Amino acid sequence: QDWAQKSGPVATPTPPDPSMQFFLDETSAVGGFPQGSLFVHHGDWECWFVFLSGSFGFWERKLNEGTFREGNDGARVAQLSTDTGLEDVIQGGGADKLEARVEDFLRCNPKPDLLVIRSYCVPNIIGDDVEKVLERLRRKHGFAVATATARNHEITILKSCITQAFSSPRFLQAVPDPKKVNLLGFPSGRLRAEMAGLLATMGIEVGQCLLPGWNYSGLEKLPESGLQILSPRADYADVFVELSKGQGLK
Repeated sequence: QDWAQKSGPVATPTPPDPSMQFFLDETSAVGGFPQGSLFVHHGDWECWFVFLSGSFGFWERKLNEGTFREGNDGARVAQLSTDTGLEDVIQGGGADKLEARVEDFLRCNPKPDLLVIRSYCVPNIIGDDVEKVLERLRRKHGFAVATATARNHEITILKSCITQAFSSPRFLQAVPDPKKVNLLGFPSGRLRAEMAGLLATMGIEVGQCLLPGWNYSGLEKLPESGLQILSPRADYADVFVELSKGQGLK
């Protein structure tokens, strides 16, 4: 304070942008990490370090490659990195390396519900056709897919998956059960358990409980319940607008 008084006013630090809620930042996550998904970091090790946090932190990143791990929102498939470097920039082949990395994982592990590829600066600058790789993998293995960049937070991925799920045969062919409801946006744990117990006394079964944790197959199963019960949390408003577009959802 003495130094500040002598040297003049000190600039006030700019608060963090609330929209920058990165996928693995479990302290600010709204949607949460999609359960049962494979998350591939297409870039170099340094970028992966910058954006990792929580239970997939820097010291554990190599340990968790290709393994299942419990997080705040359930079981998830550990992440992979293509570790794109100088040789890839000079010789090209970054997209081929990305596809090979995913295929290597799938040969030894269960197929995920969802594949997310997050591209960092290097593959973006050298022009890797990530979308083409993603589409080829989707057609071959049959899982849902999504892309992200360093500035795509979790809600962007969730909205993309909602759009895909709402056009899937499972969603469109579902028959609603009038005695079943879904709880969307309510915290897990005792609060949600008490709500489910209260509903059970009225003969109402709880089907899907999505957000903050979610999975792609859960989005496809939403119309199997006759009613969607939404939480009053304001930060889910954009997501609920997307959900309202679902054919037949009440």
